[in-house]
Amino acid sequence: MIAKQDKAISEAAYTIYKISEDERIRQECEARERYLLKEKAAKKKERAYIKAQKENEKLKQQLVQANDEVVKLKKENEELRKRVAGNS
Repeated sequence: MIAKQDKAISEAAYTIYKISEDERIRQECEARERYLLKEKAAKKKERAYIKAQKENEKLKQQLVQANDEVVKLKKENEELRKRVAGNS
């Protein structure tokens, strides 16, 4: 009888060990999956940030060009006003 109980206890202990081990592995897999999802999201945000920076630089260059054009047109306008004033 004691031998049967020892065997039953050993089997029960092994079953609990296997369940605990399976649960630990499941938790590790879930943790890895969460990590990979966070990494993917972080890389996506980084790519979007880099894209936004490039677009910002492009817009800054366009603004500089537009400002240069405004200065040029103001000078031309002033020269034309002087000519018109001189011809009057």
